[in-house]
Amino acid sequence: MSAAMLSLGERIAGELGRGSLEQVYIKGLKGYVILMSVGEEGGKELFPDIVVVRRPGVWLQMMAEVETADTLTDETALNEWKPLSKVGELFVYVPMGHVPETKALLKKHKIKVAGIRTWRFRPVWGLDVTEA
Repeated sequence: MSAAMLSLGERIAGELGRGSLEQVYIKGLKGYVILMSVGEEGGKELFPDIVVVRRPGVWLQMMAEVETADTLTDETALNEWKPLSKVGELFVYVPMGHVPETKALLKKHKIKVAGIRTWRFRPVWGLDVTEA
């Protein structure tokens, strides 16, 4: 979904002559979604899943990629984690039980991250996030 929003935003920004896309804001009845670029690597704008800034436009504090069992791949490590790890502090959130696989991908592709966190959803209790 966010890839489609970014693609549309880039097209609109280009057609209106507003330069490269930096942020996409969406306001819904239950809150906001903000997709924010954290920089550029290899000519490609980088949009992590989670961005934490001190103040918008000031400086990046940390960012994160949230993965599922299906997205823990070499392609994800090379195309998403590696470029993001070069521009700031990156955390990788993976499903509980997938830490060894994640560590192997990070080591294989020589990617340094600030940390790995696990997540799981339990219907009665909700979302659990823990430091790996």
